Amino acid sequence: MEVNSVNAPHDTEDPGGLIEYAYHHPSSRAAVRDLLIQLGNKALGAIEDALRDLPDDTMKEVLLQALQGIATPEVVPLLARVARHSDSDRLRLRAVQALRTLSYEAVIPPLIQALDDQHYRIRQEAFEAIVERGDTLTNHLLDALQNPQQWRSETRFAAQWSVARALAKIGGDAVKQSLMELAEGYDLNQRWAALTALRYADYPDLSLWMAEQLRGSVWTIQHECALYLIKHPNPETIPALMEALNNPSPMLREVLERAVAENQLAAVPKLQRHFHEWTAFPQKQSLVRILRQIGHPACRSMLEELAQDDDERISREANEALDAIPTGV
Repeated sequence: MEVNSVNAPHDTEDPGGLIEYAYHHPSSRAAVRDLLIQLGNKALGAIEDALRDLPDDTMKEVLLQALQGIATPEVVPLLARVARHSDSDRLRLRAVQALRTLSYEAVIPPLIQALDDQHYRIRQEAFEAIVERGDTLTNHLLDALQNPQQWRSETRFAAQWSVARALAKIGGDAVKQSLMELAEGYDLNQRWAALTALRYADYPDLSLWMAEQLRGSVWTIQHECALYLIKHPNPETIPALMEALNNPSPMLREVLERAVAENQLAAVPKLQRHFHEWTAFPQKQSLVRILRQIGHPACRSMLEELAQDDDERISREANEALDAIPTGV
C-alpha cells in the first residue's frame, strides 16, 4: 500500500514519518492507519509519542484504530492509558471500545477501572465488555468489589454498582456463596454491593437469609433486603421487617411496608400473632398501611383495635382503612 502524494514520505517503514504526514494531510489518514497496522509492534513507540504530543484528537482517533488493528498484547497499556487519562470523552470511549475487541487477560483491569468513568456511555461500554466475557471474570470482579479504592471517589458508587450488576448477570452457585460471605462482612459498602448483586441475580431461596441481614443494619442495607423480599415474600420474614419499620425514613418505611404486604393473606396470621409487640408509632402507622394494602376482611379486627389507639393519627388512619376494606358479611 502506498500513500499517493507528491509530498508523501518515501519511507513507509518509518512510523513517525507516516504519522507526521497523516497529521498534515488528513485525506491520507486511512491509508496511513493501514500502513501502521502492517508495521505492527514496530509502530507502537511512534504511536505512543503521538498520542501524548499531538494536539489533534481526530488524528489520535486514527491512531487508536491502528492500535486496535495491530491487536498484539503490547497495545493494551497504550489503550489503557488513553482510557484512563485522556481529557476527551470520545477518545476514552474509543479506547475502551478497542480494549473490548481484544481477548487478552491484560484488558480486564483497565475495563474494570473504566467503570468509574464520569461519562455514562463509557461506563456502559466497559460494563458490556465485562459481562460478555462471562464467568472467566468472576474472581476479578469479586476482587474489585473488595478493593474499591482503585476507583475515583466521586464515581466509586457507580463502579461498585456496575460490578454488582455484572456479577448478577454471571450468576451461579460459586458467585452466590462468595457474595453472601461479603454481605456478612463489616465493610458497609461491600455489604451493600454484595446484597445488590444477590438481588439482581434473583436467587429465589434467600428470603430468610435476607431477613437476618436486615436486622440491626443501616438503612441502605435494609433497603436492599426489603427490595429482594418484595419479589420473594415469605411470612417468616415479617417480624424482621416490622422491627425495621421502627424507622423515621418515609422512603425506607414504604419499601418495608410493601415487603410485608406482598405476603397478602399469608401475612395475616403472623401479624395477628405479633400484633401487640409493635408499640412504636412508626410500627403502628405502618401496620395500618400494610393492613389496608392487604385489604382482606381478616385484617379488620386488628384495624378496629388500632382505631381505638390513644394517638389520634393512628386512630384516624385506622378508621380510614376500615372504610376501605369490605366487612365480608
